[in-house]
Amino acid sequence: MLGKRVEDLAKAVTDLLVRQKQVTVGMPPHQEKTITGPLPEVELRQIIHQVYGDDESTAMLTQELLVYLAMFIRTEPQLFLEMLRLRIGLIIQVIVQSMLLNILGCLNLRNVFLLLGNGLGVSENTKVPRR
Repeated sequence: MLGKRVEDLAKAVTDLLVRQKQVTVGMPPHQEKTITGPLPEVELRQIIHQVYGDDESTAMLTQELLVYLAMFIRTEPQLFLEMLRLRIGLIIQVIVQSMLLNILGCLNLRNVFLLLGNGLGVSENTKVPRR
């Protein structure tokens, strides 16, 4: 299943770009690439695999997210009105962290954020709302 190619990847990215959205793939700050114009599928796949290296599952998830975001922007454009940039790597990070929170069922969210790293800008002094 890994290494599978998503159909219409180039069309999906173009749909996002023509609606004036910037698209980035990879994990910030070092491995994030911005896609600024329509590209052929081969080049898009090269960029995605370049930023994720050997992580085939994240590369595949990135492709799937791009296709679904394009579908949403075509059918529900009002959801994207205030968004200038779609950062796929950060979307993946939030999904992973949300899943971990659900799995751990942790009451002290600050400690979980600190364990996961500071990708969301959480520090020891950050006030986290109680559930």
